[in-house]
Amino acid sequence: MTARSDTVAELAPIATHERIELLDVLRGFCLFGVLWSNLNDWYTVAAPVTSIDHAIQWTQIWLVESRFYSTLGFLFGIGFAIQLTRAGERGQDGRNVFLRRMAVLLAFGIVHAFLIWHGDVLIAYAVAGFALLCFRRWSPRHLLIAVPVLWLLFAYVVVHLAAIFNVHVPRWGDNAEQQLDGHALQVYAHGTWAQSIAVGAQQYVGWLVRYLLLGGTSSFLALFLLGLWVVRVDLITRLTRRKVYIIGALLSAAVCWAGFRYGQLHLGQWGLAPQVTLSLTWRKFRFWWPPYSVVRTFFNQGVSWANAAVYVLIVALAVSFTSIARRLRPLAAVGRMTLTTYLVQSVVSTVVFYNWGFGLMNRTNFTGILLFTVVLFALQIVFSVWWLNRYRFGPAEWLWRSLAYGRMLPLRIAQVAPVQTVSAVTT
Repeated sequence: MTARSDTVAELAPIATHERIELLDVLRGFCLFGVLWSNLNDWYTVAAPVTSIDHAIQWTQIWLVESRFYSTLGFLFGIGFAIQLTRAGERGQDGRNVFLRRMAVLLAFGIVHAFLIWHGDVLIAYAVAGFALLCFRRWSPRHLLIAVPVLWLLFAYVVVHLAAIFNVHVPRWGDNAEQQLDGHALQVYAHGTWAQSIAVGAQQYVGWLVRYLLLGGTSSFLALFLLGLWVVRVDLITRLTRRKVYIIGALLSAAVCWAGFRYGQLHLGQWGLAPQVTLSLTWRKFRFWWPPYSVVRTFFNQGVSWANAAVYVLIVALAVSFTSIARRLRPLAAVGRMTLTTYLVQSVVSTVVFYNWGFGLMNRTNFTGILLFTVVLFALQIVFSVWWLNRYRFGPAEWLWRSLAYGRMLPLRIAQVAPVQTVSAVTT
């Protein structure tokens, strides 16, 4: 017991100068997209009227929705792999610290989901994070095999097995969910804080059950594993060695994006039936045909993932230029304070839009939402830069790490350590 405690005590968060700036810039970039998407999805935007509103609505649906949560999941897997790699290089095992990190993240998620805002994603991250630890010793080849299995087959198998044994699985958009959503929107627009919290908790529990059973967690876990694979094969270093490699990967991702989009648009023309009649008579049981839900998931999520890859590679290409990387550095400050930024966005948004605050639910159009997003995020950039000039971590990050490492970590810094840019890229 003593030896284990000593080992954990030797582990510490990564130093500022050891961070990879590209990853922090990407996190900051994603937090802008997450804020924008959440405001459009969860706060009842007024119907579009102007051409600008329609253009922004189209952008939200086809270029923003789910893209940034996907990227954050991918970056989470990279961060996990880096933690394990650093612990291994020191002859240590970081499993216990990582488990405590996920336990604390789960606690943050519970508070966030049930006392602040019902659109929480931290619980889903924590659940997938616990599962991620099971894959820490898998080879790169096995990780690549696990990604499509978790991504495409988990929900399909769960739903079909439930049907075989007559177990009800709540589906997205069923009558119960629609009725609760309609009632909840009325409460958020006209109710008190206590009423909003109560109906939000009910709504969140229903969402979480569907999310766990219908492949949401397995999809996140697949992204985590993809990030783990990237670190195992040292893809970041290899890809950013030369700009031409980034450009080639960017063009490939764009082609994949176009291919997934084509399949998404033409899926209904390929003769795949959307439903399968299941029976316990095995001669009539056609488990694998037609795999409509698998194909639909492949194209629908493929569009999102490929689009996210395009964004990641565009940012990587931008950071490869020293002058642009310098200008993007404030985004890295936000990326170092991901948890703080995310929680503040929830608090401010609920205060502004819910009835117990300023009551702007259903009274703000798409253009207004975008302007609000830009203003709030700009203020968060200013705050993040100011804070990290004085402290090592964001407030929530400091609490998270202190609880995970089991000791009070030093917060204030004497001076700002220069952030190192991502590995040099030559033409």
